[in-house]
Amino acid sequence: MAHLHLFRVCLLTVEDGICRVEHVLTEGSLAIKQLIEGPSQRIADDFRSITTELSRAACHADFAIHYLEKLVLSNTPTLSRLRMALYRSSVEKKSNEILANGKI
Repeated sequence: MAHLHLFRVCLLTVEDGICRVEHVLTEGSLAIKQLIEGPSQRIADDFRSITTELSRAACHADFAIHYLEKLVLSNTPTLSRLRMALYRSSVEKKSNEILANGKI
């Protein structure tokens, strides 16, 4: 269940980014004034990182849900495993491709 682990890693990265932005915003009213006028490059980079990691987390969650439904929650998990061994669906092929090259 690599997708569950990667989902967790993405969420931890999002949490770190949110904490960095929160720290900047609580430094004082000057930081809030600067944010209203236009976010600094640091905050803009943090926002970009947060949105990228959230989309990655969503992708990994979708794949994890697929495998959980087929292999854990299914009434016939053995048949699902057999089918996956003989024929992979497009979702499973895409999942393997993402895990192999690391790009979503």
